[in-house]
Amino acid sequence: MVEQEIARSTSGFVGFELIGNAVAKRVHVFDIKIFYNDVKYFQEALKTYIVNYINLKQPLLEFDIISIHVLLLNNVLGLIGEKELNIMKK
Repeated sequence: MVEQEIARSTSGFVGFELIGNAVAKRVHVFDIKIFYNDVKYFQEALKTYIVNYINLKQPLLEFDIISIHVLLLNNVLGLIGEKELNIMKK
């Protein structure tokens, strides 16, 4: 049943290097549209998983799922909070 709920959904990944990339590799088979933001640009992932690079300011209204994979450092505290989660798709 979960497969039907996530199939053809839209997912935003914050942080894409190790874990984010590994998650995308596994979920792209469900025909999920994958968008990511990271300090690095992953050209190979763009070809392999058909992902799209986004600016973090892109409206979260587009996403059914947010997948966050960043180190918890002072500069990322509050990166995604209640305000941002409340504007996501319902």
